[in-house]
Amino acid sequence: MMRRFFLILGLLFAFPVFAQEPTATVTIHVVDQAGFTVEGCRVTRFASRDGTDLVSHFRGLQGNQIPWGLYNYTLKRPLTDGREGIGGGQIGVTAGEIFLVVQAGTELLAGFAADGGFSPNFAIKGRLYPMPTVTSEPVWIRLSPVHGTFQWEESVETSGEFRIHHPLRGLYVLSVIEGDQVLHVQPIVFGRGFPPEGFVVKLPAKPPEVIGPQKEKK
Repeated sequence: MMRRFFLILGLLFAFPVFAQEPTATVTIHVVDQAGFTVEGCRVTRFASRDGTDLVSHFRGLQGNQIPWGLYNYTLKRPLTDGREGIGGGQIGVTAGEIFLVVQAGTELLAGFAADGGFSPNFAIKGRLYPMPTVTSEPVWIRLSPVHGTFQWEESVETSGEFRIHHPLRGLYVLSVIEGDQVLHVQPIVFGRGFPPEGFVVKLPAKPPEVIGPQKEKK
């Protein structure tokens, strides 16, 4: 009888432990350059660094039960000619209520980039070669512009393949990261298009050396 009593107490105290992971309600408000609301937008992708897509948590532009973390999101809206406008960005979820105001670009408003057109289902394919030995740490890429502050991240599949779901332009630095270790760094230029088969990032045999500037000892 006493053993059963302790078992019941253990179960009662166990449930709150699993409910401790903080989650949030995320609301995205899309405006044009004049500050007016852009109607018809919806979230079609809301992916965490490990590639988990929580788009099913969204109804329109509001998502519930979103765990705290860094996410890449994609927005789409129907256009009058049957096409879809597309846009996206990154958002950090670090509080119980997140309200993000997004200014729509020409891609989302009109379905084309300022310097050319692209498919609403836009994706640039890439592949790491060779793919690092899979560990418990996720492998992902980060694209940082040489001029600017916008950054874009994508998870890498176990096959080494990844997809960039945002139409980047200009010179970027591509970093391949596994957990907290930088495996490779390489400049990359995004122009009007990439070949359908994508591009390959060749990883070196050894990661780049990490420098740690230290004060000289007297």
